[in-house]
Amino acid sequence: MNNCVSHIAYNSSNIIFDQCQNRYSVWHQQDKEFTKENLRIIANDCFDLSKERLFIDSELDILIGKSVFDDLTDKLINLIVEFDPISFGFSVSLEPSLHYIARLQQDLTLFFETYIDFEEGLESYVQVFEDKEPVLSIRDSIPNALFYAREKLSKKIESRTIHL
Repeated sequence: MNNCVSHIAYNSSNIIFDQCQNRYSVWHQQDKEFTKENLRIIANDCFDLSKERLFIDSELDILIGKSVFDDLTDKLINLIVEFDPISFGFSVSLEPSLHYIARLQQDLTLFFETYIDFEEGLESYVQVFEDKEPVLSIRDSIPNALFYAREKLSKKIESRTIHL
């Protein structure tokens, strides 16, 4: 048994807190397909636990970060749910940046990171891996990064849940 790890019930999720790593993880029991609703619950619970990392100079930083998070989360969830996700995670880093990761069918992984610069704006970095090998790696605006991610995933997974 790891003495660093404790379990916390939080909203609709079970949180695993690793004191040694100072890291939270969300565990959401997945018996059925992921839906937009339960992906949003996971992302919101993770955001609530790590939003203080967006604090730079004022509480306004967190409000701006929350606004970016809400908009980007909706767009990414709409993309991810098309491809029958196997797992999904979210975190806020100290830069600050928003990190999303989704494992998909056919051993594909989507990593989407958006840096929030409160003076310069936003920049996103997206990677798609197939069998742990990168098949897409770009740094661009959010709309372009989402476009290229969807394009690459569409070519790799033809049998999607939702066809556009």
